Amino acid sequence: MYRPHIVVAGTTDYLGVIFQAVPEFVETQIPFTATLGLLFYPKVEYAALVAGVEFTVREGARVVGRGKVTRRLYDPVA
Repeated sequence: MYRPHIVVAGTTDYLGVIFQAVPEFVETQIPFTATLGLLFYPKVEYAALVAGVEFTVREGARVVGRGKVTRRLYDPVA
């Protein structure tokens, strides 16, 4: 499974994620929907990942993709 970091627009925090459900084939420049798992939750705060927020997908400092949160499947109770 692919385990990059994402960086929410306007922040500098690298958040570890794991791509859990993705299309079998992904083409460059063609949007797709994926389900991401929060790799280091609850030790890392993922509160910035709310519906509507945009993010970049990073491999180290290199941006390899862009995305937008459409919804959270699970919101932990505080």
